[in-house]
Amino acid sequence: MNLKPWIRAARLRTLPLAAAGVLLGSFLAADDLQPLVLAAALATALLLQILSNYANDYGDYIKGTDKAAGRADRMLTSGEIKPAAMRKALIALALLALCSGLFALRPVYDNAFQTWLILLLVGLLAIWAAIQYTAGKRAYGYYGMGDLAVVLFFGLFAVNGTYYLHAARFDVYVGIVSLGLGFLAAGVLNVNNTRDLVSDTLSNKHTIAVRLGFAGARRYQSILLGFGMVAMVLPLYIAYGRSFIPSALLILILGRLHLRRFTHIAQAARNDYNRELKRLSLSILAMVLGIGIWMWVRLTFAVA
Repeated sequence: MNLKPWIRAARLRTLPLAAAGVLLGSFLAADDLQPLVLAAALATALLLQILSNYANDYGDYIKGTDKAAGRADRMLTSGEIKPAAMRKALIALALLALCSGLFALRPVYDNAFQTWLILLLVGLLAIWAAIQYTAGKRAYGYYGMGDLAVVLFFGLFAVNGTYYLHAARFDVYVGIVSLGLGFLAAGVLNVNNTRDLVSDTLSNKHTIAVRLGFAGARRYQSILLGFGMVAMVLPLYIAYGRSFIPSALLILILGRLHLRRFTHIAQAARNDYNRELKRLSLSILAMVLGIGIWMWVRLTFAVA
C-alpha cells in the first residue's frame, strides 16, 4: 500500500491549527493539568482534522469542485486514491476519534454524568461536522456555514471542552478567549476560500468569500483577526495584569504581520495564498504556545 497519497490527503499543514484549541484549553487549566487527558484530547483533535481533510477531498471530488478548479493536489481527483478506499478510511477515522474522545471523557463520566453526556454529544456533532463540511447532499461548506463551524469547533468547543476536562469547571474568561481563537481559525479558512474564490464561484460553492467578493473577503479578514486578537488578549490581561503583556504583544504582532501580508496578495497568486495559509496556522499555534510559556513562567516563578 502506498502511504504517500494518504499522507498528502491528510494535509499535515492543517494539524497545528487543530492542536491549538486543545493546547490553549490545557494551558489555561495549567493548575489542574492532567497529561493523559491532554494526550487523548490532542489525539482526538488531530484525528478529527484528518477526518475532515479526507472528507473534504471526497466531497469535492463527488461534486466535481476539484476537477473544475484543475486541482492536481487532491488525491481522489488525481486518481491516487479510490472513492471506495476513502469511504473505508472515513469510517475508520470516525471510530478512532470516537474511541479517543471517550477515553478523554472517562474522568467526567464518574463525576458528572450529565456533563459527560453533553460533551459526548458535542463530540458526535464534531464527527458529523468533520464529514459533512463538503460531503453529502447538503454539505454546509457549500452554503457559507464553514466559518461558523470553525469558530465553534476550533474555538468554543475545543478550548472550553478541554479546559473542563482538566479543571472540572467552566470559566467566563476562558469562554471569551476561546471565541478569539475561533475567529483566528476562521481567518485561516477565509484565506483558503479567498484563494479558491473563482473556482468556488464556478462550482456553486457559496462560501463567505464568494458572497463578499475579493475586496469584501479582505475586509472580512481584518474583522476576524481584529476581533480574534482582542478576544484573546483582553480577558487574560484583565485577569492577570501586566505579566501577560509579553504574550499579548506576541499575539498582536503576529496578527498584524499576517494582515499586512494578506492585503498585498493578488487575487490570482495561488502560491502566495498557500504560503500564507501555512504562516497563519503556525502563527496561531505560536500565539497559543506563547500563552503556554507565559503560564508556565507564572506558575514556576509565582509571577503576579
